[in-house]
Amino acid sequence: MSTGTHADLVGLLDRRAALREAARRARVLAGADIGLAGQVERGGTAVMRFWAGTRHDGLHGLVIPAGSGVGGKVLATGEVCRVRDYARSRVITHDFDGPVGAEGVRAMLGVPVVHAGELLGVVSVARRGGAGFTAAETAALSGLADAVAVALTVADRVHAERAAEAAAERRRIAESLHDSVGALLATLGAQVRDLRTGYAAEPGLAARLGGVERQLAEAGVALRRSLRKDAATADLAAALREVAAAGHASGPRLPAPDGAELLRRRKEAGLTRREHEVLRQAALGRTNPEIAAELDLARNTVKTYLQSALHKLGARNRVEAIARAGEAGLL
Repeated sequence: MSTGTHADLVGLLDRRAALREAARRARVLAGADIGLAGQVERGGTAVMRFWAGTRHDGLHGLVIPAGSGVGGKVLATGEVCRVRDYARSRVITHDFDGPVGAEGVRAMLGVPVVHAGELLGVVSVARRGGAGFTAAETAALSGLADAVAVALTVADRVHAERAAEAAAERRRIAESLHDSVGALLATLGAQVRDLRTGYAAEPGLAARLGGVERQLAEAGVALRRSLRKDAATADLAAALREVAAAGHASGPRLPAPDGAELLRRRKEAGLTRREHEVLRQAALGRTNPEIAAELDLARNTVKTYLQSALHKLGARNRVEAIARAGEAGLL
């Protein structure tokens, strides 16, 4: 299989972008009025989600079962389907005569998008008048379909690799949290216990300190349960929410700072608004790519903001930075 002059489709690294470009390029390549592209989806149907040159919306998002119309015949046979007169053709069914007729289509050509024997989708072109599609035009469209197949396969692999990278980063952060935050909770618990012992003569204050000690103990239990080192994939955000829930389940709580107070604390720490936003997202357990998507930033920009926040807070890593931000009332 050769991608020929359409190798640039592979570089898109995105299924939707590749199919969208395929619809546009198919129309130009075959000298057609309409170009359509769709992938095989649930139930083995093809959904024509991408188009070029249509006058109406009847073909937009058209769901094509195997065996129905030109695209359906491609699905059913895995082979090229070509008709000169769509409305009168006896080699296809006429389930879609309505939307096809509304476009004034006369000739139509559909080719399969196949990789390693698996049918991935369909690319079709149509003409409103004139002659049918030639063997040379069919071959050209098949070459485009081959390139689309490679582009879809590469896009899937890149998506899987990115997902694996994100999962690995979550595991790394989870293990770091398990070590660093667990030790921090234990240290704080011991300090509060010492304070409570020192204020035994003041029952009210001792009771409040006892409540804080229980909160820290419950948070430590939740952390150990949620971030087990032997877990294949740790849902970091869920773990942090569980720890937070344990920490607030009982005992006295200080009121959350209002906007003005939070601004004062941020300026006192020397953090910019963006550094603070990125740090708060990190505290929710989000990875750099997830933070970038949430705040509409580039991944490298997120990394830069985090590194700057770490420096300003005097932290060695993001876990320590989150801990120090929490101590400063910034989260």
